[in-house]
Amino acid sequence: MANISWGNQIIGGMPAVENTLYDVVINSELGPEPAAHGILLFNELTSDGESAGAATQLNAAYYAEITIGGGAVTTTFLCDWRGQFSVVASKIEIRARSYAPSTFYDYGPGTLGPTGVPLKRYRHGAIIGFGGWHAAQPMKYTGPEVLIDGDSVDPVETRIAVPKFARRFYPRLGRAAIDGTITPWWPADIQSIQMTTFRVGTTSSLGAFGSALAPLTLDIVRNGIDVADAGMIVLISNIKNDARKGLSSSYVLTPVFELSL
Repeated sequence: MANISWGNQIIGGMPAVENTLYDVVINSELGPEPAAHGILLFNELTSDGESAGAATQLNAAYYAEITIGGGAVTTTFLCDWRGQFSVVASKIEIRARSYAPSTFYDYGPGTLGPTGVPLKRYRHGAIIGFGGWHAAQPMKYTGPEVLIDGDSVDPVETRIAVPKFARRFYPRLGRAAIDGTITPWWPADIQSIQMTTFRVGTTSSLGAFGSALAPLTLDIVRNGIDVADAGMIVLISNIKNDARKGLSSSYVLTPVFELSL
């Protein structure tokens, strides 16, 4: 008989509102002592009856909300719903928390069918195993897309909270065209965006590689920056009438964090 405390899945459309929470795998009795366990997360689109001209914007997804515990210690964190990683725990709880991947639109579960069921349907699964393993790719947390207005008459400040267990930050940038399409970032614009980081629990700037406020570089965009001690990242874009060039276009920023337990 299948034991849903070791592997389970949810199948269906996205919920009507964000921050809806569903239990997926709840296992509070892994043993008397904490031990290494592996977690596998996977998702897939199971069917799609939504037409190309559907009026409702799909802007809904799930984070995996992971709770681990051992002895008198318990902690909860969010990560993308994909990949595999290891934890040491005697309790593991995996839930699905809905969120809006883009800040440009209100949260939206997609077009509903005649019976009120969303036409886009997904399967989100999780499996817990004995023993740890090393994944080929690290686990990640991808934040919602944010628009950086290239035509602003004032500097645009974007604040990004560093999630729990974050190790590196990658600013994924794309140029936003008038028709809404996104193209890869433009190297000439990169240094028109400056970045600084702030230490957890203080207002002390860690800076970007030692500077309180430094331009983005191709190296940071490609290889990321260490944020293990950071609690906040601030990006500031120059305006067009500044002594510096300013952005040639509006940009879409997708903050991506590499996590490490």
